[in-house]
Amino acid sequence: AEGWKITKEMMDKMDNCEWLQSELEDGGLRQIIHQVCDSSNAVAHGQNTHQEVALEQAKAKYPNFGRFMDKLLVLTGVLERQELQDDEELDDWLERENDEELGPLALVPIPCRKKRKIETPIRDEDDTVTDSGSSDESESDESDTSEDSSTGSEDNT
Repeated sequence: AEGWKITKEMMDKMDNCEWLQSELEDGGLRQIIHQVCDSSNAVAHGQNTHQEVALEQAKAKYPNFGRFMDKLLVLTGVLERQELQDDEELDDWLERENDEELGPLALVPIPCRKKRKIETPIRDEDDTVTDSGSSDESESDESDTSEDSSTGSEDNT
């Protein structure tokens, strides 16, 4: 199954985040993460892996874990906040208590490939250029690298 690829930029954001370091001091949270990560990546029932099923079950059983995952996905740039309150900084938003509303979140758009026209000369039978035709060719956007995430589920092991 394809999943999100963790980029160096995402890792740097996680490594340098005081909120995340503080959250990971919680033994219960670490245990939940460990249980999800220890699940198999083999496809379970339907199209989901055992790991995806374990993640969804953990989020349903432990609502605070679901909030933690939402915050982690915003921190790493997978999700984005839709309503910013009074220019609230990310660090302040991450520190919101469990009973505070996080607000609507949405997937961050993945940079798409742009099309550009390529002029191709059309040659006559006598090999003379008479006109030019065009064809479309995909050109990678500069931000589209091999480390960009693909659509799919969270599967980072």
